[in-house]
Amino acid sequence: MITLKTPSTILLLAVTMFHLAACSFQNSQSLVSKKSAVYDIDQQDILLTDHQTSKFLKQWAAIGYPTQSPNQKVTFNNKHTYGKSFDQIISGFSISTFPQRTKGIGLPVVVQTGKAMFKPITETAFQSNLYPGTLIVTKSATGNIDISLFDPRDNSNYRGKPLKTQHNIVIDHILNDPNNRALDFLGLINPQKYENLQGFYLSRPYDKTKIPIVMIHGIFSSPKTFMDMAEKIESQPDLYNKYQIWHYYYPTGKPWLATAQEFRTSFRSLIKKLDPQGSHGNLRKTTIIAHSMGGLITRLSLSKPKNHLSDAYLGKLGPKILTEAQHNRIHPFFHYKPLTEPNQVIFLSVPHRGSKMASGVVGWCTNKLINIPNILIKGTVKAIRPKQKSKLSKDTLRLLNEGENAVYQLQPNNPALIALNKMKLPKRLKVHSLVGDIGLPAFRFYTDGVVTYKSASLNKVGTETLIPSNHDITDDPKSVRRVLQILRQK
Repeated sequence: MITLKTPSTILLLAVTMFHLAACSFQNSQSLVSKKSAVYDIDQQDILLTDHQTSKFLKQWAAIGYPTQSPNQKVTFNNKHTYGKSFDQIISGFSISTFPQRTKGIGLPVVVQTGKAMFKPITETAFQSNLYPGTLIVTKSATGNIDISLFDPRDNSNYRGKPLKTQHNIVIDHILNDPNNRALDFLGLINPQKYENLQGFYLSRPYDKTKIPIVMIHGIFSSPKTFMDMAEKIESQPDLYNKYQIWHYYYPTGKPWLATAQEFRTSFRSLIKKLDPQGSHGNLRKTTIIAHSMGGLITRLSLSKPKNHLSDAYLGKLGPKILTEAQHNRIHPFFHYKPLTEPNQVIFLSVPHRGSKMASGVVGWCTNKLINIPNILIKGTVKAIRPKQKSKLSKDTLRLLNEGENAVYQLQPNNPALIALNKMKLPKRLKVHSLVGDIGLPAFRFYTDGVVTYKSASLNKVGTETLIPSNHDITDDPKSVRRVLQILRQK
């Protein structure tokens, strides 16, 4: 299963027209004009600017990425780790109009290695066919062309000069697809429509020598919330060589109780596919980084349930009020084996004890918008005799009659949260909590604006770090630095 300084319009048009004209084809047989406006990279070669390279890429792609030309010698050096065989190369300029880029040389691109953006590994896990890249085009004094494609995560320099990269280039390309736009909002209000997208998304091919980092977003969100943190991790050579990033997407209007069950099932299916013999030790060192409601999904998936969930919702009446078929349907949600592979979890502003916002006006309005998914045992209240029904709590009646959504299950008095806080995380698990406070560094307000300190704190379980941040803690620089520090610990 995942962020701009703009020149004046007149200046932008003038500069753009100049650059595009500078590297236009003279005819169908010449890949780069001898009159191209370029600057020196050394004494022998001249280098196209990023705008010129983008223009060149568009025309090179239109004729099928040839590496031969009658009038010019063309050399293509493909040094991209995962893009040795590519379907297309997409210019960063076509992905973002005013992108945020690092200083350096070359054109940031997305390298797509298959026809589709993702290829399935299991029914609920997908391998990305999209990778960041940097394209460099140089021309010798005699007019010969040298094209070089790099993965900037593996090669940060070219002839002593840093490669230019573009912020969030891959996720921006994914979200440009009309089917993927507004996933955070639409996944909240109509979760059933986006169930087909739910699952794990591996950012690069599985490598048994590297430890998975699973990133799970919160409510009203998507994997994009982790892009700053993910890019920072992959920009550090020691961490890039040690870890591999997996994102988990889910439509967030679903009750997190149900999403946790699907997360466990999908994770086990993926592990079995990747490591059928159970011999890959790094899978048993998996780190989960979870934000907000994603932390509840994580905690529930790693904790021993015993009878806490069943008792919280059904009390001792469960066997009497439900048929055997209904019991079998609810069993995976209330009674399950927790995941054992992860050995470290980093909680980011997680409402372990709920959020009062879910019970207030904001929660009421959101509840009215969400199309409640028929996931648990919605509708079974009709089969309960009136005498038994009178003994059930209003939360149980709502679960059985209307169903629950994610906002309901974030209310502090919800049975799912009450049960969760009676469960224990395994002692072997390394636990780290990052808690936001909007008053820091000057004052302690004991809230990040959404989740209070009391709700986010695990009461001395593992480590706890206060971050001067609002609830969007995932892209806060201090939060990112603390995560990097944790990941470097042995």
